[in-house]
Amino acid sequence: MKSFHNATAAAGLLRLRQQLMLAIFTVVTLVMVVLSILLLSLAEKQLGQATWHHLDSSMDSLLTHLETESIISNQWLAQQERSNQALIFLSDGGKPLKFQGIWPTETSRSTLLERAQKQARAQGLELTVRPMLPAETARVSFPLSGDHGDRYLVQAAVLSSSSGWQTAVMMKDLQQEQGQIFQMRMTCVGLLVGGIIVLLALSWWLSGRAARPISESIQRQTEFVAAASHELKSPLAVLSASASVLGMSPEQDETLRQTICRECARMGRLVSDLLVLARSDTGTWSLESQIIDLDSILSTVAENGGLLAAEKAQQFLLDLPDSSLPPVRGDAQRLEQLLTILVDNACTYTQSGGQITLSARTSRRSIFILVKDNGPGIPRELWGRVFDRFYRADAARGGKDHSGLGLSIAQELARLHGGRLYLKEEPPYSTVFVLELPLPNKPH
Repeated sequence: MKSFHNATAAAGLLRLRQQLMLAIFTVVTLVMVVLSILLLSLAEKQLGQATWHHLDSSMDSLLTHLETESIISNQWLAQQERSNQALIFLSDGGKPLKFQGIWPTETSRSTLLERAQKQARAQGLELTVRPMLPAETARVSFPLSGDHGDRYLVQAAVLSSSSGWQTAVMMKDLQQEQGQIFQMRMTCVGLLVGGIIVLLALSWWLSGRAARPISESIQRQTEFVAAASHELKSPLAVLSASASVLGMSPEQDETLRQTICRECARMGRLVSDLLVLARSDTGTWSLESQIIDLDSILSTVAENGGLLAAEKAQQFLLDLPDSSLPPVRGDAQRLEQLLTILVDNACTYTQSGGQITLSARTSRRSIFILVKDNGPGIPRELWGRVFDRFYRADAARGGKDHSGLGLSIAQELARLHGGRLYLKEEPPYSTVFVLELPLPNKPH
């Protein structure tokens, strides 16, 4: 049954981890894809703006040259096409210059020019007829497509003066820009694919970390149930054995009845402790909040602790400041229970003739109650486990009266009082438990 429960829990954790991984992977992948698209769009937009700006600047230079120079050489035009990676078409008085260009084009230059003239006309600029105004410079820009997927950015202009008119058309070939865009897209896709692969591994790792507290909680729950079952098994076995022989031997009946009562009381304490921890886990354990006189509580705990210590010939000391301790806010009954657990624990694990000391000291914001003993001590590497449920630092000396829940309950009580319970070193004592409680804020 236990292996079946463990297998079921493991399968549930695996499904939870897979769901967490899928959620992390989906969300982060969507973010990465959206960011990649936005960045790629921005980069392409900036590249397009840079291309338009370069074409505009090149056209400015060409028009300036046409306005200032009376003779335009084929050599100069070839240099302009080469430096600007563009096609240039010029005409004077409607007659095209006899310049064949230096760039081979997939679509013929004449076809490209005709389309440019038609598109310019659609935008209100006539390139084949003399302008009506005596002096005018007009200019338009537009994209242009060829017959074989070739694309261009075009600027067309008309320069008109009293002495004549000229037209200029410059077409920026976008083949290089298209190559850059393709390279950017491929780089982005490659980075995205690589990021997704890394994200898969990272999502699995993150989901494992996210599920770790749940896994540890289930593991603690499993251990808790197993330990509780083990603790209940022993008194049940004694009860069963005692009940089975009760009445067979009248002279032993009284002893058997005492054994049954003792084991019932033991089971009652264990069940009560389990209920306390269960209420704490579910958040239904509430405390009364009132001002507490610590001196009175410590005196009561010391009186009871002295009786426990006397049974083992131990020395019990109460070490309090000369002045009264400041009051704290909390539940007096539960605080007495907490300190009793610590004193009982010290008496249990201290050898005969040993010494237990209950002391207190204050600081500006807290009060510290210390329970010290000179018993065998707890190894430093086990300090983190002494508050675990059903854990005994020395199970051989634990006895039947100690189930290993006391310190767990004490720690929960300290937490509910807004304080903390911990171990510290304070030679010559072997074990020192410290309860730190906050002092109430004083009214201004």
